[in-house]
Amino acid sequence: MAYSAANNKEDKDSIFQLTMDLEMKAHKLGYEEEAYDHIMESDTESEIEREAEDETELETGSRFDFDDDDSIELLEEESGVGETLEDEESSIWIKSSIQSQLDRVMKEQENDELLSADSEFVGDVSAVRFDVGRSNFMQPDVFAQNQAFFLSLFSNRFASLIKRDEVKEWKETSRYHYLTDEEIMESLSGESAIQRAFRSDALTRFVVITMEEDCYYRAGGMTRLKECLEKAGVSSTRLYKASDSEQWQLFVFFEKSVRADLVTRSLSAWLRRNGIVPGTAGLDMFPGKGALTVPLQPGFEFLNETGQVIATRNQITLEAALALFLNDMVRCSVRGLEVIERIEELTREEA
Repeated sequence: MAYSAANNKEDKDSIFQLTMDLEMKAHKLGYEEEAYDHIMESDTESEIEREAEDETELETGSRFDFDDDDSIELLEEESGVGETLEDEESSIWIKSSIQSQLDRVMKEQENDELLSADSEFVGDVSAVRFDVGRSNFMQPDVFAQNQAFFLSLFSNRFASLIKRDEVKEWKETSRYHYLTDEEIMESLSGESAIQRAFRSDALTRFVVITMEEDCYYRAGGMTRLKECLEKAGVSSTRLYKASDSEQWQLFVFFEKSVRADLVTRSLSAWLRRNGIVPGTAGLDMFPGKGALTVPLQPGFEFLNETGQVIATRNQITLEAALALFLNDMVRCSVRGLEVIERIEELTREEA
């Protein structure tokens, strides 16, 4: 947060210190660097009642921008602090309100269901870079860049699949229908009741190993699956739950686009060589003949390595979801061609 009223350096330092205190508290809760009050949406009835009872507290949403002098004036009007008060009294009130907000937000987060998991699972949410004043992903230009990059991951827009909320079966669209950016964003934001899935293209930036609810590899076999991938050069993966079902999706991200058929065939052969057979026992692989549900639609969940829910799409903003997903991609990307070469080398050694 930043405070621009009266250009008082001492006040700025005090506000900055309060912000640092918030980050320190966030660290204790297991989060690396994120402004949780910007990420989480607060719209429960109890929160609305508390806000109505205490008019001196600030709202936790994005309504007020502390970099904007007009927002400061709006805060003063709602709190009953008139423009006739002296700057010093106004500064004291604002600092007190901010401290009250910080304490309340952190208290709420300590009691939040997201943080009610066992301590071994706390803190698995990917780090989001936090700047004093606001989070990067809340800035319009950054969100636009994240959105454009995310949409570029789905290059095959024909013969996509759709499913309405009340219908369980997927239906294929016309092969002539082009899935637009706007249609994808409507599904991501929840503005549309239609879930969307896409088919693979000639190139890909990821491979997804899908596991149905009764799949063996969701339990004791997960370690075996990951060890097999690590031996092939896949040093890091990310686990999610699909938005339309209980299916788990283990993503292998690549630094650059690779041939979909080549990398899928190579990884599939390597897994089979180690007794893990895609297409059986509730386990499959994408790219392939089927389709994959577009990530980040309502119902999508971020999971830790053991499948514990650490964040759900329904509880965070689209801006935050994009930031978390793309941050996972950046941090976990491997070189696809090196993976293919590594598998070929291992295969020759074992022959």
